[in-house]
Amino acid sequence: MDYAVKEKRRVPVWLLPIIVVALVSFTVIAIFYLPIRFDGFQFDLRFIPLVFLAIRWGWKYGLSALLITSLWRLWMGGIGSVPGVIFGMVFPVLLALLFRKIGKHYQLNSFFVFSLITLCWLFCDVPIIFIVPNGWEIFKDIFFIRYGSFILTGYTLSFFIRQSIKENEWREQLQYYAEHDPLTGLYNLRTFMTNVKNHFSPAKQNYIVMADIDHFKHINDTYGHLSGDAILTQLADVFKNVAAQMTGVNILIGRYGGEEFIFFIEMEEDKDIQSVVTAFQDKVRETPFYLEDTKEKINLTLSFGVCPIENINDLTHSTGKADKCLYRSKNNGRNQISYA
Repeated sequence: MDYAVKEKRRVPVWLLPIIVVALVSFTVIAIFYLPIRFDGFQFDLRFIPLVFLAIRWGWKYGLSALLITSLWRLWMGGIGSVPGVIFGMVFPVLLALLFRKIGKHYQLNSFFVFSLITLCWLFCDVPIIFIVPNGWEIFKDIFFIRYGSFILTGYTLSFFIRQSIKENEWREQLQYYAEHDPLTGLYNLRTFMTNVKNHFSPAKQNYIVMADIDHFKHINDTYGHLSGDAILTQLADVFKNVAAQMTGVNILIGRYGGEEFIFFIEMEEDKDIQSVVTAFQDKVRETPFYLEDTKEKINLTLSFGVCPIENINDLTHSTGKADKCLYRSKNNGRNQISYA
């Protein structure tokens, strides 16, 4: 079952985690070789990319990059390699994952970034006081430059991440509105037809079904167009719920225009199209629909027209035949199903 056009990824789904982890790991390893030098001391910003990877992408990504970069740092050797890995990488990443778990609906706002970076800095630098000779003096000497660098880098990176998230959200919204009917959330006709062509399988039974609300003009004239819109929205939800309960049947639903809807139904040879369409018809009959801003309820009936698709190149022709069947149902008294 599919109601939304899935985003066409330029990168295969299985390859994306590998690319993300590899890029962050490469960045951290490069940081090892490009330390900041200050007044005889040197340090780096290794935990910043790891922390934001864990926050943004979760534990699988964060721990994978942490493992790669930790092994690399240990391989480089040096007297500070083990403390650097434990206090400068492992603890900050675990802290970031804890932040993510506590606040699932987190935002990378100023307070969040400040709290996270400050705690990570404390994990990194406070141990210096206890494990390094003259640790307190060293801590005081490097406090300002270290903490300031972490905060500045953290805020800068979080700004670009927030902008990227917003741009993706805007892009997804624009794509959604370009492909869906704004009132019902169903496919618009253009997207519906495109997806029918993508889903069509000649090895299965394929049908176009047209549906129309009986006496909908009377509803608009009597209760107003806002109530009519409310009913269309509720009806679309009923369609989605019925389709979601179907097994062995693939259903795409679009709004054809006005009070008309269009379905693409694909099923195995042993399935019966009449039982599928009747399920929609019966569910609508037994569902109360509420008018706009009132508790008043009305009942609906639907007329249907059904036509098989023998050849995807004849989709327009099949749609026209289903539409003619629909109007035969309307002319014969409504609340019925006609088949081509």
